[in-house]
Amino acid sequence: MTERLKVYLSGIQAGYLTWDSELDVFSFRYISDYLGRDRAVPISKSLPLREDSFDALASRTFFENLLPPEVVRRKLEKILHHDWRNTFAFLKELGGDCAGAISLCPENVEPGSVDDNIRELTEDEADEILRALPERPLLQGLVEGYRISVAGAQDKLVVRVRDGRLSLPLYGAASTHIVKPEMSICHGSVKNECFCQRLASRLGMAAAEASILDIKSRAYYVSERYDREENGGFVRRILQEDFCQAMGVPAEEKYETDGGPSAVRCFRFLRDNGFGFPALVGFVDALAFNFIVGNADAHAKNFAILYRDGKASLAPLYDTLSTAAYPNLTPRMAMSIGGAHDFDEVTAASFDMFAEKCDINPKFVRDRIAKLSDELSDAMDDVSAELSDTGHPSPLYKEIAAQSQRRLRQLV
Repeated sequence: MTERLKVYLSGIQAGYLTWDSELDVFSFRYISDYLGRDRAVPISKSLPLREDSFDALASRTFFENLLPPEVVRRKLEKILHHDWRNTFAFLKELGGDCAGAISLCPENVEPGSVDDNIRELTEDEADEILRALPERPLLQGLVEGYRISVAGAQDKLVVRVRDGRLSLPLYGAASTHIVKPEMSICHGSVKNECFCQRLASRLGMAAAEASILDIKSRAYYVSERYDREENGGFVRRILQEDFCQAMGVPAEEKYETDGGPSAVRCFRFLRDNGFGFPALVGFVDALAFNFIVGNADAHAKNFAILYRDGKASLAPLYDTLSTAAYPNLTPRMAMSIGGAHDFDEVTAASFDMFAEKCDINPKFVRDRIAKLSDELSDAMDDVSAELSDTGHPSPLYKEIAAQSQRRLRQLV
């Protein structure tokens, strides 16, 4: 038995995802109408425009990367009544609004294309929904028409935010923000992530806009989606894909130690695919920044490519939490630097080795680190004061700053 889902890109059908349920085999194929369009673009670097179908591995890898990981799907299987390994069923249930400009619909369903499918929440409703996320990931089973998929193991709610009020996009309407509650194993994670994101922006790096929203005396981290653009009330989806999707790497291999992309492989991928100097500089800065603030979870799914008006660029930074602020979390970095896997192993020679393996001048990398370090102390003070003045002080800010200075001294 075979089933199909229609695959849309920015509201235009691009192809079909077919699944043979007996063999559990996937196949994606562009439709001729899409291939014949002016300025048709592929939905992924790993799925270039062509008439032939893509094989099972390439098809499954890209689309499975749109879904949350196993730990989330294991919770959802009891709600959706699908085995967590049934990728097609989860895409069918959650694929109405995915990362970037992709949406998936059953053959007899049209995607939501109007923005009036929005339900504004009262503060009590928002509080109830956010508190229920640990038991009801992605709000499944609570609100009809909410079909949204987002990667990552952390609890989150995908919404629209306006004037501090949350609204649910229903029946395929586009979302604009991601809301995260406090992580149970990381006290102060909301303030931690907002601090790191704003710090990156203050240092001149492209980073997703971050803020803290208080609902019923609880603080929530809010990230504005860089793959959405709002104009006059209409929300436009912008094509993006994470590095695992672009490089054809399964989601379960996102960590280098699991066979996933290394920092060198990511840099070479950008260079070999014609990304310009700003993208290469941006990746080097991101690698250095994640080391400095102590983000050990900067894996291949936490880097992405953004496609805007036919041009590809490195997406803004996102998910930059200082994991080193929590002794219970591993110091082992998702991507090694010059053969060094733990924070305390990294030296200037580690970055030199990274540069040499990338065939770039080590002085270029050292200069980028020097630029970040020269501005770091003042930037941290500014961001700490900014968050404290808005009612969100935290001792974590000083702890992250102190640890960052210690890591910089390792490079001297």
